[in-house]
Amino acid sequence: MQALSVAVRDHRHGRLREVMRAQRLDALLLTGADFFSFASNHDMTDLAWERPFLLVLPASGDSLAILADQGRHLFEMERARGTLWIDDLVFYSETPQLRSGARPATEWRELVAETLTARGLDRSRIGCDAATGPLTGALSLLPGIELANVNAALRPTRWVKHGEEVAVMSALADLSAAVMPHYREELRPGRSVQQADAAIAARLHGEAEQRFAGANFSIVKATTVAGAASASPHGDGVSCGRRVEVDSVAVSTVVTRLNGLVMEIARTWQIGRPGVRRHALHSCAVMAQEAAIDAAMSGEPVSGIDRAARRVIEASGFASHLLHRSGHGIGVVQHDFPEDVPFNGRPLEAGELYAVEPGLYVPGVGGFRCADVVLVGTRAQRLPAPPKDIVSCTIV
Repeated sequence: MQALSVAVRDHRHGRLREVMRAQRLDALLLTGADFFSFASNHDMTDLAWERPFLLVLPASGDSLAILADQGRHLFEMERARGTLWIDDLVFYSETPQLRSGARPATEWRELVAETLTARGLDRSRIGCDAATGPLTGALSLLPGIELANVNAALRPTRWVKHGEEVAVMSALADLSAAVMPHYREELRPGRSVQQADAAIAARLHGEAEQRFAGANFSIVKATTVAGAASASPHGDGVSCGRRVEVDSVAVSTVVTRLNGLVMEIARTWQIGRPGVRRHALHSCAVMAQEAAIDAAMSGEPVSGIDRAARRVIEASGFASHLLHRSGHGIGVVQHDFPEDVPFNGRPLEAGELYAVEPGLYVPGVGGFRCADVVLVGTRAQRLPAPPKDIVSCTIV
């Protein structure tokens, strides 16, 4: 799998520069890891409070980033591979032993002020994704700058995906679709749930090595919430040592990342043949998800995805078991924009991707949720996914 090309860079930077034109900005300053990754093609893992970072994207001219020296070699490797979308790099030192000309971390504010001044941005209107303490502290040294928090205007830049991004996420979905059915072999009564997850993670890595050798692949999570604990979407917080129980429910979630993009797939497993109620809950969750996926058509409201799922659930009499929205955007992060699906009335745009995952949660019984990703178009297009019907997901 090839790294994202300059065509994706131009797609993303083009959308960011549309915001600059609309907001009359001379530059954008990006301080959040998600927007930094989106604009740079670098998977930013630093914590902004620990190692402040800043990406400067001007309306015209070269981009630059101010970064902690500990990341120097990685950024240089990415630049040598041609995958980094930042033109100039400025590093500061987090130790007293300074490289020649480097500023210490204690002078981050002064370094930012000097760098922006050198780029002619000391008297300009600049937008940011978040007015963080380090950033506002640095800009206090430049009273000629007018700072505007344009986070709300930036969010739509991540809605519509480039074709290459869709291809990467489809490849990730196909990987999970191939591996997740092996949970049927692992989730046997008496088996350690965490060991079952570890076996699936090993399969994911092995399969990824065959498909994506040389790419930037990682597993964000491969976890199962088993038994009555699955009545909470993220479990009960005491999962270590838990065993798969006879006649129970388990919900497995696999989240993977490839070349800076994320995929999420989840399945509900019936351990032992389900009774009437568990059968009805499982079937309702599947039907609700199918209805929500079918609603992901361009021109229809974003909120229609959630509304379609709720209609099925309400008609089945299970509305009291709803705990969360039926989906969210997905892309550079697992939970991407838009995050307000049930309340968002704007029309869906072709090329958006949504993780669709209505769930039902019954105390004392468990959770019932399937998660798949859909591509918005004139018709909803499902990305590859494993079976989710109750026959395929029953382990006996």
